[in-house]
Amino acid sequence: MIFAFLTVFFILLADQSLKYWILTNFDLYEQKEALSGVFSWFYIQNKGAGWGILDGKIPFLVVISLLVSGYLLYLIIRNRHQKPLVQLAYGLLLGGALGNLIDRLRIGYVVDMFKLEFINFPIFNIADLALALGIILLLLIVLFDNDVEELL
Repeated sequence: MIFAFLTVFFILLADQSLKYWILTNFDLYEQKEALSGVFSWFYIQNKGAGWGILDGKIPFLVVISLLVSGYLLYLIIRNRHQKPLVQLAYGLLLGGALGNLIDRLRIGYVVDMFKLEFINFPIFNIADLALALGIILLLLIVLFDNDVEELL
């Protein structure tokens, strides 16, 4: 269980620190090259969810985020004796959910900043990345680990 909470802590620290840096060093829609041909910094305000769905539905997204975060907390506690990879997956998911929830509650939108240069993909942040990695990891565990008890 401690591994999951440490993961949440480090995701939140990295996510909120980078978002603070973006907010204090970039103008809205400002872009700066980071790694040529790979990604650039591009500050946008996301007032919806992934891929711009539910744009402007912040109260609804806050409620959903609170419910999902509560359920993930329950899963972390219930599965506290599971393998470290399971705890890592739950920690990534909870850290990502809380990272974007904090933005919605604090400033009314989510700060996004990573723009991939080699593919047309939505601009995202560390919390989004943590959510995606957590989902992928949990799916791989469910598909390939026969020793894992019921996780959800």
